[in-house]
Parts: sequence; C-alpha cells; structure tokens
Amino acid sequence: MFARSPRRALALLGVLALALTFLNPATPVAQAAADRPVMAFYYPWYEPSDWTYSRMSDLPAPAYSSGDDAVIRRHIQQADDAGIDALICAWFGPNEERINARCRRLMDLVEESGRDLKVAIMPEQAAWNSLNNIDALANALGVLQREFMNRPSYFIFQGKPLVSFFGLNSLGGVETWQALRDRADSGRTMFWFGGSDNFAFLNAFDALYYFDITWERSPGAAMNSYGGRLATYNKANGQNRPFIATVMPGYDDLKVRNGHRRDRENGAYYRGTWQTAIDKNAAAVVLTSFNEFFEGSHIEPSEQYGDLYLRLTRELSDNFRARVGQAPAPQPQPQPQPTTGRCRDFAETGHRVCGRILEYWEQNGGLPVFGFPITGQFEGQVENRARQMQWFERN
Repeated sequence: MFARSPRRALALLGVLALALTFLNPATPVAQAAADRPVMAFYYPWYEPSDWTYSRMSDLPAPAYSSGDDAVIRRHIQQADDAGIDALICAWFGPNEERINARCRRLMDLVEESGRDLKVAIMPEQAAWNSLNNIDALANALGVLQREFMNRPSYFIFQGKPLVSFFGLNSLGGVETWQALRDRADSGRTMFWFGGSDNFAFLNAFDALYYFDITWERSPGAAMNSYGGRLATYNKANGQNRPFIATVMPGYDDLKVRNGHRRDRENGAYYRGTWQTAIDKNAAAVVLTSFNEFFEGSHIEPSEQYGDLYLRLTRELSDNFRARVGQAPAPQPQPQPQPTTGRCRDFAETGHRVCGRILEYWEQNGGLPVFGFPITGQFEGQVENRARQMQWFERN
C-alpha cells in the first residue's frame, strides 16, 4: 500500500546479534479451523499501464487489468487453493465507481464459484482523500452494512463481519476513531480491525495488526514487539484482545518510493513468519499481501518467482492449521550466561535484564529507546571476541 506504517529496528546496545532463520517442514493437510482464519490483503486497482519494472521489482505473470472477470476468477481460485480464507479488498468507498465495482464483482464471483473463500472490505481513507473524514467514512460504513455485510460471501470473524482500516493517523487520533465508531457502529455489531503499532487504538478497535513486519532485524522480532504491547494493553484494561500474526514473503519498494527491501531468501523468510504465527498461537493470520506489486510483497504468480509463493502458502497455511493451539516446538536458544548485579524482570516478554546491560539500558533511555528485552542474556561473537549480548526492541 502506498501509505506506510512507521518502521522500527532492533538494537543491542549498538551491537548486531546473530539472527535465527526458522525452517519448518511441511505437515499433512488439515481442515481450516473456523476461528483461526488466514486473511490476505487484495488490491483491485491495477491497469495494464501499471505494469513496469521502472516502478516495480517484479511483474505478474500474466499481466492484467483488475477489472476483468477472468482475472478475478483466477485470483479466487488461486487464493482458495492456497488456503486463504478471506481476501481483504481495498475500497475507495461507494462514491468511487472503479474500485467499488471491482470489490462488489469480487463478491459476486466468489458466490458464483461455490468456493469457501470470503471477502472483507478495507476502506482506504488514507489513500483516497474524499473518504478521509468522519462524515464520508460513516456513510461508507453504512453502505457496507446495508449492501455488503449481509451477503453470503462477506467474511465473519468471531461472530461479526470484519472491516479493516489502515493508516489510522490520517483520520485522527484515538478519540476521532471512537467518535466514528459511536456514530457508525454504536451497537458494536462489526469487528473493527486496525493497522497500527499504537495499541491505544484498541480503545476504538477490536484488534490491531502490523501491515509491514519486514523492518525486523531478526525473525520473530516484529511479532514479539506486537505481543508485548498487546499483553500490556490487555493486562492494563482487563481485556483479551486477540493476537493477529502478520506473515510476509518479503518486501521491496525501492523503485516506487526509495523505501527498503527485505530479501525473500528463496522462501525462508516467509517460512519464518509463519512459524512465528504458530509459536504465538495466533488467533488469525493476516498476509501482506496477495498482490501488492508496488511494494513487492505479493504471493501471486510472477515473472521472478513463478507460482512458488502460492505453493508455499498452501503448505504453510496447512501447517498453521495443523499445529495452531498446540504447544510450540522448542526452539534452540543461546545458552544463558551467569549474570551479576541487580536484575529487572519484564512480564511483557518473559525475560530479565541484569548487571551492566541493565545499567546501560536505564542510563541511555530505557523503554522508550530500547523497548522490552526479547531474549535472555547470552554469549556471542563480535569481531571474533566473546561478548555478553541481549536483544531488545527499539521504537
């Protein structure tokens, strides 16, 4: 998506730590758990003129117009066969003809197909100016409720039709979204799903997600960050908001906005993000993305990768469904080293910080600068010398 969430990086007192790559073998195919769905962001705005290597790192194979019925039918088949339960269709509201018609047609053809795939809607107020005010969004949500959410193809999560949002700050702060919800969904009959790393937005939303996790410097770091913040919010507010894991094959928006790139590692990075979803016992998975080519996060068949990422999604979504809810397999951890001096325990991530590392953490900014610890203290090699090390988040 063209709007971006803030990036975060990991720091270890200025020292890079060793990264682990989670590789997980395929497991037998399992039936989808109704309460543990896999959702994928879907973008229906492409025209033949969009497909160019001057703005993208990869192109679809074949190229297409998102409005063609044959293309939509192919996407439905591909998504459903890959184990995706719902496509989240980016939408510019009921008064914008082109994308509105395509999201509606997606629902038509899903229903015609007889497949189990569902559709949710994501009003794109951050990308479409005419939708970026309370009046317009309230009107759009009313249309969704009257004309979309009662259809058999609309996606239901935890008993409610799900509506997704991105770029929350483009509309306003938490109070603005609370006012919108009180106006447009006063009975809380919808499931509001917001893209943000500010967990105060849970005062207006039912769950949050991270759209882009490829800023992480070690596998699982983004979801550790998410989990720590979610646990803090739930504990402070007496809530039990669900953990929604983000999975991604990679990322590359260097050509369109000179942003950043996360190498796909021939599928290893993608496997690691799914393994984290299992380890965290996620209530659902959100995939960024089915077909975001400007940002290079697509799993749709392409010139560079063929159908590799559709096949991997089938394997990994099956593995998630087979293993979710079970105790996670033990992962190799660095051997803890003896520590001396004062210690502080962090219930948010289950780790402690001790001695000189704790002193440095406290004296150089603490939680706002370094975040929570996400490993124990361990010995690692830096420039061929043994060092005591520990990973932290960094906002």
